[in-house]
Amino acid sequence: MKIYGLLGNKIGYSLSPAMHEAAFQKFGMRAAYMLFDIDPANVDDFLNGLLRSDIDGLNITVPYKIKAFEFIKKYGILDTGCLKIGSINTININNKSLFGYNTDTTGFIRSLELDAGYDPAGKKVFIFGAGGAGGAIAMELAASSETIFMSDVDAERVKVFGEHFLRFYGREKFVHVAQNNEDIDRALQQSSLVVNATPFGRNKGEVLFNPDFLHSNMCIYDLIYKPSPTPIVEEALKRSIKATNGLGMLLYQGAEAFSLWTGRKAPVETMRKALMKALKTGVTA
Repeated sequence: MKIYGLLGNKIGYSLSPAMHEAAFQKFGMRAAYMLFDIDPANVDDFLNGLLRSDIDGLNITVPYKIKAFEFIKKYGILDTGCLKIGSINTININNKSLFGYNTDTTGFIRSLELDAGYDPAGKKVFIFGAGGAGGAIAMELAASSETIFMSDVDAERVKVFGEHFLRFYGREKFVHVAQNNEDIDRALQQSSLVVNATPFGRNKGEVLFNPDFLHSNMCIYDLIYKPSPTPIVEEALKRSIKATNGLGMLLYQGAEAFSLWTGRKAPVETMRKALMKALKTGVTA
């Protein structure tokens, strides 16, 4: 039996098992998808033991996307583009070799187009969160967007990412926004797309920023998909502002990962239905 799974920490909320198990069943595959909820103190041992394990492929989520990138950069083979992105979210294990990919970017762009109906070309974008997902999205959007505003409770994380960003794009494209209402409001007033790439909003009442800062010319994309709607999406919809959660990104990045692991075209609609059912019922597998 093939073993796939999700590596992260405190990931019991994940709907990934539902969509991948549905895809395996669609093709009659002898495969299982597991949650590898690993404490930060043990993640190095987990990664170092991958080639000795029975695992055939992994998705990577918070907080390990950058750590996994660094590990594969040293001990495996990175897909073209991952060096620019600076993180990975998918590992394929084949012939005792480790291959790293980032399907977050294609998953996000596809969902942004299909679910939000948004084209980032020439626009100013505000990204909350400088971790693996936020960084990957920033690098992808920077290719066509005018400006990337970024803010994080960990200012050092934004600084480190900014240094990486400047290796590929001009200094005028990146703005570090301090964590105070005045600076956030000023940047939001200029932004037409706001992306939440932080865990903030998984709990009821956790609103990403002051809802008074919302304006009619922006689109909200919250990578969080549970609860649905998330607090900031709910606030946006109250004001008739275009907003969507990250379920589409989860679907499309997962579909690409499935294809990388199996060599098969992912059954996207089967996976979508499984996600919607799991979101509604809370049953993930």
